[in-house]
Amino acid sequence: MCSGASEKRLCSADSMDKGNTMKSKYDLSLPRHGFGDWIERICTKSVKALIYAILISSILSAVVCLIVFSIKHPDVFSVLEFVWILPGLLLLLLIFVLSNVLQKIRESFFIALMIALGCAISAVMIASYNTVPVVDYKAIWDGAVAMANGTFTDGLNPAAYMYYYNWQLGIAAFESLFLRLGANFFFFKIFNACLLILIDLMEYLLVKRRFGEKPARCVYVLATFFLSWCLTIPQFSNHHIGLVFLLLVFCLIEADTILSWALAGVLAACLNVLRPLGIIVLCSVICMALYRAVTIKQWVKPLVRLVLYGICYLSVIALFDSIFLSAGYTDAKISESRIPYFKFQKGLYAYSDELQGDLEAYHYDYDSYNAQMKKDLIETVTEKPVETAVFVANKMARYLGLFDYQFEMTYNNDIPYYTGYPVKALYSTSWFQYIGILALAMLGLKEYYRKYRVDIYQVFFIGHTLVYLLIEALSEYRFENYPLLLMFAALGMNYINERSNRFRLRRAGVPMEELKEET
Repeated sequence: MCSGASEKRLCSADSMDKGNTMKSKYDLSLPRHGFGDWIERICTKSVKALIYAILISSILSAVVCLIVFSIKHPDVFSVLEFVWILPGLLLLLLIFVLSNVLQKIRESFFIALMIALGCAISAVMIASYNTVPVVDYKAIWDGAVAMANGTFTDGLNPAAYMYYYNWQLGIAAFESLFLRLGANFFFFKIFNACLLILIDLMEYLLVKRRFGEKPARCVYVLATFFLSWCLTIPQFSNHHIGLVFLLLVFCLIEADTILSWALAGVLAACLNVLRPLGIIVLCSVICMALYRAVTIKQWVKPLVRLVLYGICYLSVIALFDSIFLSAGYTDAKISESRIPYFKFQKGLYAYSDELQGDLEAYHYDYDSYNAQMKKDLIETVTEKPVETAVFVANKMARYLGLFDYQFEMTYNNDIPYYTGYPVKALYSTSWFQYIGILALAMLGLKEYYRKYRVDIYQVFFIGHTLVYLLIEALSEYRFENYPLLLMFAALGMNYINERSNRFRLRRAGVPMEELKEET
């Protein structure tokens, strides 16, 4: 409680944010009336609780994974690797200091400087390792080369990767467009670096529009030095191009016009062709449309937008299905999985099972294979609920808490990448940096809710996390959650910076009136 004129002024200053002015109309402390307002409060508190639960679970999972891996997998992360907690903390401190120093320069110079830093980091990462396509990325690359040469037939071969993973045809076709123009794999390294630099810039512009310049600069610096992203630079994948499309879809949904929703449906369909996230985005969009319909007490406007989004989305999906069928790349729609139960099998009870061997045992009879997988899933979940729950808990602990090992696809050509330095030092440091970012995100979430209630970013973040309770979950699949996580963390950083400045000014004896203006 605040008592006295000076303390009241101090508390008033606490409620202000230079980018946001006073508390917005979304503040939970303001009185609300009516059914729509009641639903809004319930949804906001539920979404907030779920995000806090995810962040807390991630921190706890990270601690568990650190202990378990140091005991059971010392070749990957031994007790000695705890020494990298210091570089991880120093990196976060560097980000803090740099974001503070760079608050004072012109915006145009700041953006140019961050782009230059991004380019320098990318150049170092690309020049350090002779990256080549490996595992899944090699199959996609080989498919792209064959498409560019006009010799692609794997989409019609039941024993081929591109047949049973038919949703990868989209990214392979995308790569083949550049190969036809004379591009090589080195071009895609440069292209991937440019995409990541663009993502960093989009994150900055997004946070600036929503929260102001100070937290925007924090998130730009944080994203540029985010090791989990930096380690993926030399290996092109559908994660990066997919994230660009995903952020564009969210921005268009937030713009909330007829045209923006229609264009969002088109881009979401393109996203789904490159990276199959369309169903999660669609569910998020439906939730947001219904939420707005109830809370603004006007059903027609949001539902018309939702129908328009759905029409555009399904039309473009159908168009791409037709294009791939006409090109002879496949004999089935790429928007429909040939193995619909496989990801559930990997996610609920058979993490280590290999698809190729299973299909071979069924002589590539997909109908028989799918029927048996469906039966096995039902029997496992109903007859072994405890074992299934334990399996899911272990899987989710790895998904939420383990270091992001998408770098395996980057450095798999450099054997042994798990025991050799500096790669081991980089992913170990990135692990501790990730834990620090989670802690900052916990702090920043409160600041987030000073301005916003439920929005498309939070709904997707929750949906994208919860869906992995049912399907295969690898820590690299967190990639699409990082933008919101970094946004939360940047708000946490800005909160600490503001409170540190206030403390310093109070120690210096600055009058309350001036302190209020500074805040």
